[in-house]
Amino acid sequence: MKWFFVWIIWISMIIVFLIVISPLAFANILTNPGFDTGDLTGWNSWNIGDSGFEVTTSQSQSPSYSLKEWAWSGGAPAEGDVGLWQDFAAIENFTYYVSAYLKSLTDSEPVRDGANAYLKLEWRDSVGELIGDPIQMDLYGPNDMWELFELPEGETTAPSGVVTGRVVLGLWSPELSGDSRSVYFDDVGADTEPIPEPASLLMLGLGLLGLRVFGKKLNLRKGGEL
Repeated sequence: MKWFFVWIIWISMIIVFLIVISPLAFANILTNPGFDTGDLTGWNSWNIGDSGFEVTTSQSQSPSYSLKEWAWSGGAPAEGDVGLWQDFAAIENFTYYVSAYLKSLTDSEPVRDGANAYLKLEWRDSVGELIGDPIQMDLYGPNDMWELFELPEGETTAPSGVVTGRVVLGLWSPELSGDSRSVYFDDVGADTEPIPEPASLLMLGLGLLGLRVFGKKLNLRKGGEL
């Protein structure tokens, strides 16, 4: 029965590991991905026309902050273009997993009438030139909830000549009258191979234990010893 106690100890260690590692199940390579510093640390920005952005507590996917962007805030109709971006060191042929939560409110400056909010990934070379076409997902209307946008894995492998990847959070609006168009971003993520989810690791451990028990039973049937 010695083997049984060894496996009990092993499973216990897995459970402790899961408790500790669970918050780290996604090893984010971005700085300040949830804007939880209360400012734009780690991010760069652009702002064209009567547009803007701020870190706010009015909406958040996870405590306590999110990014709000708005395109055009009144006055004569004008095109709005605003956004934030952050670079990370990229390695050729590595697949990167990029995601963010987006939210636009129907009753408060919704994205509409041709405006679009977006999550985008760009690849750039050693002099900052764009390589290939960006990978982008768009939000064209209010969703009234935090919606997870994940760029397609099949399109996010770093190409030859890449030095940096660039994650972009943007909002664009055509020349329209009326209220501003706005969107919230939170919990932006970028990583290479994700760490397996805790439940998957636990199932693996239990599966290995089951195989061990099954093997011991076969051994006993053949006249072996515990």
